[in-house]
Amino acid sequence: MRVDILPPPPPQAWRNQPPRYGETARHFKHIPTRRLVAELQKRWGDYPDEAACKVRERGEYSLTTFLVALHERADRSVFNAAKALVSSKNRRHRMQGFHILREMGKPGKRPVFPETWDLLENCLEEEKDPIVLHWILGCLGWTCSERAYPTLLKYLRHPNAWVRGKVANNLLACAPDIHDPRALKALLLLCNDKSSAVRWDALYEVKEYLLSNRPGIHGMLVRRMKDPNPHVRKLAKEAIHQLSRRARRPEPNAS
Repeated sequence: MRVDILPPPPPQAWRNQPPRYGETARHFKHIPTRRLVAELQKRWGDYPDEAACKVRERGEYSLTTFLVALHERADRSVFNAAKALVSSKNRRHRMQGFHILREMGKPGKRPVFPETWDLLENCLEEEKDPIVLHWILGCLGWTCSERAYPTLLKYLRHPNAWVRGKVANNLLACAPDIHDPRALKALLLLCNDKSSAVRWDALYEVKEYLLSNRPGIHGMLVRRMKDPNPHVRKLAKEAIHQLSRRARRPEPNAS
């Protein structure tokens, strides 16, 4: 059997629930990494549209299938392939490389290779495209490491909303402590961002992890109750409702 010929499509059971970690990589254990990358690139046009999911529901391969296989394989060949992609002058190739790096390896054990830090940090210094830049920040965020925290803070006031939104999404995951005052200050700032998408992202983080009656948070929620965006208003109302339900409970770590 040739090692570069794809096995039959995965079982139909995959369509109802994601496979357990490692199953996708095992399904492709005889397929070289270069072929998995080539298949991912072939289907790149489907992403991030719903087309990728629809293909999977028909029992066929999708971009997600090959991306997960690369994430789970997480060996030197995958890292080298991603490194080559992120070093490309082609914007799409760089995005593909950072997609691979973002979730490469098991959660809690990222990055798999220590030199990933230098790679990502060097790319940040050189990257000019804000869309690619926001994927690099996503790679840092998915490490859930304190090393990424000051870098995320550095991009708090970036002129591009995609970049600021990625800061909002990843800041608490990398904070040395969930109650770190710098994280709260940054998220409150982003809750007042000119972009409604960034405001929603930051408000979601506050609602899920930092919700309290502290003046800064309560005042922000009151303002967001009048937000011009209906989705932000809805989220603010949910947060206010949660606060009212716990109003008589003592607030931990309040200061």
